[in-house]
Order: sequence, then C-alpha cells, then structure tokens
Amino acid sequence: MLLKELFDKPLKYRWIEKDSDYYVASFSFINSKYNTKITYDVEFDNRAANRHNDYEITFAMTDRDRNILVPKIGITNSGDEIKVFSTIMKIIENFVNMKNPKFLIFRAAENSRIKLYSKIINRYANNFGYKLKFNQEDDQDKTVFNLERIDIV
Repeated sequence: MLLKELFDKPLKYRWIEKDSDYYVASFSFINSKYNTKITYDVEFDNRAANRHNDYEITFAMTDRDRNILVPKIGITNSGDEIKVFSTIMKIIENFVNMKNPKFLIFRAAENSRIKLYSKIINRYANNFGYKLKFNQEDDQDKTVFNLERIDIV
C-alpha cells in the first residue's frame, strides 16, 4: 500500500472552536484495541506566536470535557494510528484552505515520531503549499518543525 493510500480515509470531524487566533477540530471513534470511544482534539493556536498568521499545531487524546488524557504529541499506542493520522492530515488541509497561514509549527519528542513526521512532511507539505523551513530542538528537548508557505519563500 502506498503512503498516499494510507491517508485517504479520514474519519468525520467537526470544528468545535473557531476564533481568529485559535481553532479546534475534534473527532471520535471506537478504538479497535480497547473497544472504547476515543476522542482527539487538533488545535491550531496563534495566541503565542511572535508573528501574525503563524499557527502551532498540537493534537492529543482528550476526555469528554476536553481534558488531555496523554501528553500532547505523545504516543498513545491506541492501535488506530492510520485513522488518526489520516483525519489529522485532512483537518490540517481544511485549516490551510480556510486560513492560509504563513507558517505551521509543530513539535515531536519521541524519535519514532520525529522520523514519522519527517516522512509525512517530505511527502505532503508541498501538496499543502508548504516546505520545511527548518527544524530545531526546543528547550524541552522536542524537535520543532517549522513549515513555511511556498509563495513567501
């Protein structure tokens, strides 16, 4: 199966918050491993950005009150990674089409996630109109990926 085909079947999601500086999309599904309902929130946050129209993307498993159940960007081993990443990719695509941000920023802590995110960026960033400007370590030993819109490069 090709990488592109893996991400062709996103789950249904909905926008639960839309503010000029803060957007949240949410999706839920019944987990195949634990047979329980799992909800993820995907946040696009511009409130702490140093520049206008830069958004940091975070996602995490949440409970019904939107409390984070696992650390942001942590590995959950829920068994439904393809569903989760497919839906997150669709949400990012939808957000980019809505807001056309200049920069997208996200972080990864685990080596396996750093490798996975690098592969996804190399494969999909250009399709969304972005390229990896740089990645660096932050003060919490996480790799920070900075994607810049191609038309401003």
